Amino acid sequence: MSIFELPTDGRPYFSSLLPSTYMGSVLILNRSSMPIETLCAPETSIGRIAYLLRESSARITPSLVHDAFTLLQSLPDHSRFSTANMGLTHMHAMISNMILFQKSEISFGDKFFANGGSPETM
Repeated sequence: MSIFELPTDGRPYFSSLLPSTYMGSVLILNRSSMPIETLCAPETSIGRIAYLLRESSARITPSLVHDAFTLLQSLPDHSRFSTANMGLTHMHAMISNMILFQKSEISFGDKFFANGGSPETM
């Protein structure tokens, strides 16, 4: 299973009282998934993946953000929760700023991907 976690700025969903100059981080990881066979299939277009991400982003609302914040605030221990980019048993990557990466430095492995797992263009 391929898990996509799209970092989303949660400030506008948290409160309109936060000024646009507020430098604190309210990051929401918007999660969607797709079987790796579907992701790698020749008939799967970039448009289909973008649609999946947009569909997932449309679910983010102020009430969802407030509910998540309230739930997290009530937990005594956050160590058992993880994101898709954490772990040792599978392929994991979180790329939140593509400008900082050279495509030759990125590899998702060649088991499922061509070109040694490196993107051909960015």
